[in-house]
Amino acid sequence: MLTSAPFGNMGKFPFNWKLRAHILDSSIYSNRPKVQTLFHITGMGWADGDPAEQLPCVKMFAFPEAREVAASCRLQGAPGLCVAELELLPEWFSSGLDLEPEEEIPALLGGTAMELFFTLYPADQAGQCPPEEDGRWGNNIHSGQDSPQPAPPARERIGSVVVYPTQDDLKWSLVSLDENVVISVPLNLVREGDTATFLVSLTSGSLADHFTLRIKAAAGVTITAVRVSSEGQWAVQEDIDNDSAQTTAALTCVGHRPDTQSRANGSFYEILQVDFGVDNSSGLAGAQQITWQVEYPVEDSVSELVVSEIFVSQTSFVGIVPLAMDAELLNTAILTGKAVSVPVKVVAVQEDGAGVGVS
Repeated sequence: MLTSAPFGNMGKFPFNWKLRAHILDSSIYSNRPKVQTLFHITGMGWADGDPAEQLPCVKMFAFPEAREVAASCRLQGAPGLCVAELELLPEWFSSGLDLEPEEEIPALLGGTAMELFFTLYPADQAGQCPPEEDGRWGNNIHSGQDSPQPAPPARERIGSVVVYPTQDDLKWSLVSLDENVVISVPLNLVREGDTATFLVSLTSGSLADHFTLRIKAAAGVTITAVRVSSEGQWAVQEDIDNDSAQTTAALTCVGHRPDTQSRANGSFYEILQVDFGVDNSSGLAGAQQITWQVEYPVEDSVSELVVSEIFVSQTSFVGIVPLAMDAELLNTAILTGKAVSVPVKVVAVQEDGAGVGVS
């Protein structure tokens, strides 16, 4: 989402500066309740001097449940950027949002649209954003029943996000070990200290009811939990060694009363969930291998060795944004038809709101 607006009535700021906003993710879920927006300045000749003392604070706000929820950040450095972050309350996901009448939009595929706005205000003498400018600014939530407040500066619309009452679905890749057993491999990035859950399922129509699943994980990756999806139908004996250089495990699965109807009705029949944790001090990054093999003691047979991967990142990025340094040149090029060269800076925004220059 992209918007621009002049610095309004704040006369100390140059008239040709414009503020642009990029909503990093327009879909907000209950397990990721943060709304993050990157603000940056265009139209400024950064070579003219350090603008740090002149750059203002940005207040981003919305009005869920007839309340104001707000967050502030201060534009910094060149090209004068910052990330404002709103965190929605859990009850807003369970009950659905009750928006102001002028902001109501029909639910979108089970979600509710929520409008975002911003205003600008000066930093204090210490260069910080005052936590309570006019009693309203800062990272706070205000009830619609508060006592009357002084009129705030005119607000500018940023755009909208869609708030969903459900959790964001994980993305999976299916890996077949043989004609009976399938592994659902999570494709989401995993950070140090986080957990990745693999699903172990039987294929449709499989009659396998006694097998051993052998697992070996890369150094720094350990098995933290094994959960039986249907304890009334399956028993699992665990033999896990997390103390060696590489984690190894043998999970012996025995079906008590195979549910052949459930296996036939669906494409897969989940029997296990296996959690893999990434050690905080492992220093891992990139693809980490986990190998799988199925043994059938009754038939005295074994499957081929199959390799899956989890992707470990030291940093979790929520968005990568290309920033055109001079929007006026782009607008002129559209009118004149002349090709122009506009410098572009690429910024990656981490989950904690920190911006990292990529180019």
